[in-house]
Amino acid sequence: MLIMWTVKSFSELTATELHAILKLRVAIFVVAQNRVYQEVDDDDLKARHIFKVVDGQVAAYARIFETPDGAVTIGRVVTNPAFRGQGLGSELMTQVMAAIKQYYGDLPIKINAQEQVEGYYQKFGFETQGAPFTYHSTPHILMTHAAMNEPSKS
Repeated sequence: MLIMWTVKSFSELTATELHAILKLRVAIFVVAQNRVYQEVDDDDLKARHIFKVVDGQVAAYARIFETPDGAVTIGRVVTNPAFRGQGLGSELMTQVMAAIKQYYGDLPIKINAQEQVEGYYQKFGFETQGAPFTYHSTPHILMTHAAMNEPSKS
C-alpha cells in the first residue's frame, strides 16, 4: 500500500490528525529533549502542516509558514522514533521544499535549526549564518536558503 504525504492548513486538519501531530511534537521536543516551553503556539494556526501517517501514527512531520520579515520558515521537523532509519527524514525535507516552492516560492527561507542537525539542512542547500545561539535551552543556528522560484528574466 502506497502511503502519501499530506499538506494541510490548520483548519483542514482533523481532530485526530492534530492530536497525533501534537502528541509526537510534545513527546520529542518537550519530553525527550527535556525542554520546558510552550510547544503549541499561535504559529500553528497560520502554518501548513506536512506529515505522513503510517499505521495510525504520524511517522514524520514539519510545519512551514511566512514570518513577519517576509521569509518562510520551517519548524518542528521530526521523525517518529518508531520510524527512524527508513529515510523518512530525507523524504520529509523533499516534501517540505516542494510545499515551500508551491505556496511560498518567491520568499527566501530562514530557519533556526538545532545545532546538531546543521549538516542535515546543509544537504538541502541551507547555509549557516552567524554563530550559534541558545533558544529554549538548546543550541541553535540561523540557516538560510534562497527562494525556490527563480526571478523572472524580464
